[in-house]
Amino acid sequence: NEHETIRAAFEKRDVEAARAAAFHHMLSTATRIQNVDPEYWQGSNRAAAGRLARTRLASELRKSK
Repeated sequence: NEHETIRAAFEKRDVEAARAAAFHHMLSTATRIQNVDPEYWQGSNRAAAGRLARTRLASELRKSK
């Protein structure tokens, strides 16, 4: 579980491991979001899609392909 990995790194006070685990989690989340049916992003979810598109995470996801 990605959350457990982040929590374990915090408990160990391992900043680099926590940062890496959190970034991996965010990248995995972004991938899942990207694979959602495009119709999901219409209507009330359109604003969320716009915010996600403007983040550094979006550019990192594009680079990882």
